[in-house]
Amino acid sequence: MHQRLIFLLIFALVISCIEKEETVDATPLPNRIVLLFDHPPVNHKYTFEGGMYTLNACNCEISFFDDQGHLQNYALAYGNEDTLIITSRRKTVEIGHAYKAMDVLYYQFQNGDTVLFSYDGLKPIAKILNRSVSEFALNYDLNKRKILDKNDFPNLIKFNAPFFFSGSDVQSDNFVFDMDIYQRKMVEEAQGKYEKENVLLDSLIAIGQVSAAEKKHKLSKSAIDLKIMQLRLELGNRPKQSLQRELTAADFYFENDAMLGENTNSLLSGDSAYYFHGNYQILDFLFYSYFNRKADRITSTLIENGQAQAGSNMPDYTQVYDSIYNSHLIDGRAKDYLLIKSVESIMDQSPYDLRMRYFEKFKSDVKDTAMIDFLTSKYQMTDDAGYDMLLISMMGDTTTYDELIKSRLGKAIYLDFWASWCGPCIKEMPASKELRAKYPAQKMEFLYISSDIDIERWRTACEKHELDESSYLIINTYTSRQWDEMGVSYIPRYFLFDRNGLIINNYAPRPSDKKLAALLDKSILEL
Repeated sequence: MHQRLIFLLIFALVISCIEKEETVDATPLPNRIVLLFDHPPVNHKYTFEGGMYTLNACNCEISFFDDQGHLQNYALAYGNEDTLIITSRRKTVEIGHAYKAMDVLYYQFQNGDTVLFSYDGLKPIAKILNRSVSEFALNYDLNKRKILDKNDFPNLIKFNAPFFFSGSDVQSDNFVFDMDIYQRKMVEEAQGKYEKENVLLDSLIAIGQVSAAEKKHKLSKSAIDLKIMQLRLELGNRPKQSLQRELTAADFYFENDAMLGENTNSLLSGDSAYYFHGNYQILDFLFYSYFNRKADRITSTLIENGQAQAGSNMPDYTQVYDSIYNSHLIDGRAKDYLLIKSVESIMDQSPYDLRMRYFEKFKSDVKDTAMIDFLTSKYQMTDDAGYDMLLISMMGDTTTYDELIKSRLGKAIYLDFWASWCGPCIKEMPASKELRAKYPAQKMEFLYISSDIDIERWRTACEKHELDESSYLIINTYTSRQWDEMGVSYIPRYFLFDRNGLIINNYAPRPSDKKLAALLDKSILEL
């Protein structure tokens, strides 16, 4: 009786949400999916009541996997019309659209589709223009948020980010205990929603809105979310906590799940699901919550003026790589994906010799040339990698670090190592601008060297903060031994040079630090 009541309530809501379907004349383009965006809002940032806000990792709205299995991200032109053309030979491509920064709504489009995204506030509403489809089913994730989550965030997001949702005091002695209770509650709620979603999808099948295969695909995503939460609790849920047990292949089967049907395969088997985001959620869980925690941790601290300014406590990613390579839990493209994540972490966190060694190891271990080419391009891993740090200016001119310093001999130099994604770096830019205006250019030179990977983001940030001929980008960050020897492990980092190009202070105060003015005044007086 209870299940039937749920069915009738959801059935009525589904019917009320389904609008009349219309087909607009749009000629399909072979091997293309055209996405049109009608004045999209900012969805990569979300501000909660009370002023606390969050950003997603890519500062973007759209994500999808290309035919080589690489995740592609796209930032929309907010408040304007925008178009994205995706090239693919696959029959179906799944697109992720950021929603309230922490959430992602997924849509499946066919090769040749032209799709219009319109917006109700932050809500993205997709409509396929070249063929008739159920718009309720097309926008299933958004409708699911409305019906099952009551326009709130899904349980997995609330499970992963208890600081935003639990209401517990981080400083409380009972915080860990409170988190355990809270997260178990999230799992219990997710289990109930999973059962209700099965009823919802059955109602959609009954009125011809989805097929049985589509039901299984959609329901499996919720099953994956539930499985991740359950395994995290079983393994021990704190990042630095020792693993409570080892995982086995049996952990990734949906055994005796009547809702998903019989003979459900392991979540880690085969490459067919490789291009869908649900599979990546399991792989990311394995990377961050399992393999990372099997490795030793490397701790470092940046000390400035006798005080700790920054620090890190990271897994030894070379051990993570070796553990993944030797694991029997995963194989095929799933293993290659985790090896790529390990190599990317090694490139970002490890010294020069380890970067070179594990990049070569990756080339030997992974036979997918597209993946190798992807990493080679991303990290500028050319055969002519050398010692010098190579730079490019805003005007497109190339030079080396040594040549840049030599070209400013006769002046004191204040050098700022920064990046567009670095919040503390950007926070110092207004104070840096005031210093540039205060000190005469013929005596004091302010230089800015960025370690950005994305050249367009670097250019945009330079223009925003009025850094022109004084701004440079390192174009061989990962292959320059000179950059490695300079030991710039954290940014922002500031160097002060005398008129002869010799370093006076390789941990100079930040622009906002009142102690800096005295040092700059002294440097000018000594010219």
